[in-house]
Amino acid sequence: PGIRDRPFTPGQDLRAAGQVKAIGVGINLTEMLEPMVSRFDFDLALVAMPYTLLDQTTLHGGMATCLRRGTSVVIGAPFASGILVTGSGSGAKYAYGDASPEVQARVRGLEAVCKAHGVSLASAALQFPLAHPAVVSIIPGAAGPGELVANVAALERAIPAAFWADIKTQGLIHPDAPVPAGV
Repeated sequence: PGIRDRPFTPGQDLRAAGQVKAIGVGINLTEMLEPMVSRFDFDLALVAMPYTLLDQTTLHGGMATCLRRGTSVVIGAPFASGILVTGSGSGAKYAYGDASPEVQARVRGLEAVCKAHGVSLASAALQFPLAHPAVVSIIPGAAGPGELVANVAALERAIPAAFWADIKTQGLIHPDAPVPAGV
């Protein structure tokens, strides 16, 4: 039979033969995560953009499917391509382009809650996705050693449960989104 007559099973033969230990997929479009993970037996999904402090639209779709199927998730771009580390303002970037006025407004809301609780926006952005039970790691990126040190420090900072409760109460994240404090 020709290649088109066989079911598409990316890497399954290689895994069965012991030539690879894991098979993964990279996704940066919310609408692609669920169908890809539902259809194929991936061990890992690298998810860049669809699950951040600013966007949890895939929470009950793709992320739930990953959890149900045992697909580990690595979150790429937890800073949403910049705005969750630089903050709102002129030149802020979101989804690899200029942040819209709506995104800027949401970030200003997050910044206000951060300020009220003495939390850095970067800490919240890095710690948030790690609370999801399917997420095994994040890739925040770093342009040099200073940013790497800052990322580690942001991950280690304690964030009070009241902060997570407030951003949920104010509708800044999905009410069902898992958070580090379990609120």
